[in-house]
Amino acid sequence: MINKELSLAVAKVLIAAAWVDGVVQPEEERFLTDFIPRMPGIEEQTWDDLSPMLEQPIYEAERIRLLRDMRNLIIDQKDRRFAIQAINQLFISDGEIAPEEEEAVRQMVSIINGDENAVYQEMLKMIQRLAS
Repeated sequence: MINKELSLAVAKVLIAAAWVDGVVQPEEERFLTDFIPRMPGIEEQTWDDLSPMLEQPIYEAERIRLLRDMRNLIIDQKDRRFAIQAINQLFISDGEIAPEEEEAVRQMVSIINGDENAVYQEMLKMIQRLAS
């Protein structure tokens, strides 16, 4: 059974992932509104606390931090599969995958799988974009 702490971390990552292309599509919001409250350990009050994250963009640095926090809670393959499947479901919820979403899925799966080099490379790319 997926524990409440991991469900909460996955929920935050899903919301952050919805912002990858700079806007939460209506289909993505519907998916989040339906999926997150049904996750193990997520109660109505928890969703009420999370839903304000849909109101302002979540940028890459915060998404990576949330991913790393979530990854630290993953203890086995079942947890890893739960997180990856939830992310995949989010990205297909609007019927199309934008190029930035495709790249984000690769990045997120690498981080979930514990690829520290992927985390380093993403942070380096972000720093280079900010410096230019």
